[in-house]
Amino acid sequence: MFDTSSMTELLLQAFGLYFLAAGLGLVLGGDTWRGMIAEFKESRALGFVAGVFTFAIGFTVLALHNDWNGLQAGIVTAIGWATLIKGLIYLVMPGPMISFAVSIFPSAGIIRIAGFVVIVLGVWMLGSGVGMI
Repeated sequence: MFDTSSMTELLLQAFGLYFLAAGLGLVLGGDTWRGMIAEFKESRALGFVAGVFTFAIGFTVLALHNDWNGLQAGIVTAIGWATLIKGLIYLVMPGPMISFAVSIFPSAGIIRIAGFVVIVLGVWMLGSGVGMI
């Protein structure tokens, strides 16, 4: 169906769009994100659902693309592995994972800075995925 090169490009496009949308959300809604993180910390069920969903995405990415040959392919594969591991950690020990998320975003300003970094990564991934970079 897809060769490795076109799968890498397709996944870079998907990740790029996701990172752009998530980054814009972080930049435009830093205070909202702090509230969501606080709510997330209080909901065990939401932590479990996030773990299942995150694990499934990571597993699917790796089932389609587990290739470390080249920078772009390696980044896609690393995202897949990181997502899979994050999902497993959410399932096994959601408390520490959520506490970590709370600790790395202590203020709306830090959330906005993270958002700009995520936007830059999204632009790079999207540009790489469509062959512009």
